[in-house]
Amino acid sequence: MNHRIYGNREPTIIAVHGGPGAAGELVPLAEALSGSYSVIESVQRRSTPETTLSVHDHILDLQDLIASLPKKPILLGHSWGAMLSLAYACEYPDSAAAIVLIGCGTFDESTRKILQANLDRRLSPEQKELMQGELSTDEDLAKMGELMSIYSYELDSTPLPEITADAKGHHEAWSDMVRLQNEGRYPNSFSAIECPIVLIQGDIDPHPGAAIRDSLLPYIPQLEYEELGKCGHYPWFERHAKEYFIEFVISWIESRYQDNAQSHPK
Repeated sequence: MNHRIYGNREPTIIAVHGGPGAAGELVPLAEALSGSYSVIESVQRRSTPETTLSVHDHILDLQDLIASLPKKPILLGHSWGAMLSLAYACEYPDSAAAIVLIGCGTFDESTRKILQANLDRRLSPEQKELMQGELSTDEDLAKMGELMSIYSYELDSTPLPEITADAKGHHEAWSDMVRLQNEGRYPNSFSAIECPIVLIQGDIDPHPGAAIRDSLLPYIPQLEYEELGKCGHYPWFERHAKEYFIEFVISWIESRYQDNAQSHPK
């Protein structure tokens, strides 16, 4: 796993990007939080012709990074990255001080059906064709960025970062996540997570925030929920919600991360 570091103040945030295979999307958010924290943007490993990427591969990569830190970090994951953060935290429940989930993905068939219905109402026939395609090349996956407005309320003028797409890794990791859900591992294993967790979801994000919250609460009873008005899937790009979103993240971390000197358990 490669990574980029922004800021140098404790505590440390590990920013886990979405996709799978959409490295770079969290750069503006990492920069916005770098005045208050040290933010490590984890760049998930890319696929290779010889190997098949799994959720477990990404979990081990996160653990290698987090184990190198002197103190427990805060995990901040977006979309697929939120899902991966939960998958990591149930394997290593003593390694994260708190978890911030943004635009979290779905963990069961019923919430996936709501997501698909929401998208169907917004997509043009041409856009549906793009989303339903095989996305077999990195160029195909990169085109998905053209649909960002479908997932958003009103984007501000923040320049979009360069996204490094990995179509093969996207299909492999997502297929493995669905397999683990179908086998009952997720979200059942999330009951091992004891640290504070908040789920932040835009009110017009096609990912159904309240339904995803309700699907997770039986396993994560400490889960808090914050819904942002006039906001879609990428709060740090939203004209109406961006300022409040960043203020909320900082305020929540300050109130939940009470011991900046926490070290990893021996």
